[in-house]
Amino acid sequence: MATRGMMSLMPVSAWLLVALAVPWQKEEVLTPGITYRAAQYHQEGIGPLSLHAIEFDPRTPGIDLVPVRALDAVAGKETVSSMAARSNAIAAINAAYFVVMGPLAGAPVAAYQMDGKLLSASSRQVATGIPNAPLSGNAERTALVICRTAGEEEKLEMNRVRFAASVTTAEGESTAIDGLNRPRGGDDLVLYTAAIGRTTRSERAGVEILVDAASIVARMEQGFGDMAIPAGGRVLSASGSAADWMRRNVRLGDTLHIRSGLTRNGCEARDVVAAGPLLVRDGQAVTESEGFRHEGTRNPRTAIARLRGGSILLLVADGRQAASIGLTTAELARILLSLGAEEAMNLDGGGSSTMVVRGRVVNSPSDRKERPVSDALVLRTR
Repeated sequence: MATRGMMSLMPVSAWLLVALAVPWQKEEVLTPGITYRAAQYHQEGIGPLSLHAIEFDPRTPGIDLVPVRALDAVAGKETVSSMAARSNAIAAINAAYFVVMGPLAGAPVAAYQMDGKLLSASSRQVATGIPNAPLSGNAERTALVICRTAGEEEKLEMNRVRFAASVTTAEGESTAIDGLNRPRGGDDLVLYTAAIGRTTRSERAGVEILVDAASIVARMEQGFGDMAIPAGGRVLSASGSAADWMRRNVRLGDTLHIRSGLTRNGCEARDVVAAGPLLVRDGQAVTESEGFRHEGTRNPRTAIARLRGGSILLLVADGRQAASIGLTTAELARILLSLGAEEAMNLDGGGSSTMVVRGRVVNSPSDRKERPVSDALVLRTR
């Protein structure tokens, strides 16, 4: 077994790839460079499956894959078909994990960046509001990284990203910031910007500090959890030991140095959509878990892969129904390898798994209706 960083890689034998070959029964060229395929079949060793795929070449001029936020906001939920319609998308799939319930429902639980602006991130696990939710917001999370500079072709990478942030006082006292624009938990320090909305909407009492555009502490509140966020301002919201640190070290009128960003390898990112786990690296299955509870059970799945030759594949596998029982992440990786994946990662799944083609939901969501989600990856032409 080979090792690459934290990931374990396992070669997949030729007979297994043949056994998992997908018998596509429908194929439609949506526009030059973009093809939709579908299959309903019985997979030996798994059971009945319904798969839907979009393949496109990112080197084709005028084709873009871009993230779209629900309601054009950091927090909020909207259906994939609605986001596809207002984006004039040819096709779209759901993408990131998100907070399901509470005042910040729809907010990402891991790193999310659009057009070079970091909207949300976390270095800790984030409660999504539902039982058995996937662990999200760990120190590192696999992310789809989309890069492109003016006049150059779009480039997609799948890399681990880490959120690194801190606040330092003028006296040199420093502490880590645990998250950006996501729900605050216990012993937690979260930075909020106006991108999240008008207030922090924290459900826990603690200490909240308003830092103005000049990085000066303009307001401090004890036992508060819903401070207003003015344009250009930022709020540090703390609970537990993080709140104790704020009480000891920060006063009105202080100047604070706040830094936050993502650390990773690879290209200069325009967009970052963290999800996971990573499924395929260098044409081999990744066997190491990333800590998601759903990895070993069969569920509806959404995934993205880079194929040999450079094409990109968007895949949705239906699940939790008689016609399609779903896949484990290991089974999903093997199917993607059979389709020629060189790199692949899992996106949010379950009832969120949705594919829209030319304005129509083509798969069968397990909720029996389309679920409002936090974001989508939309494929469109210029």
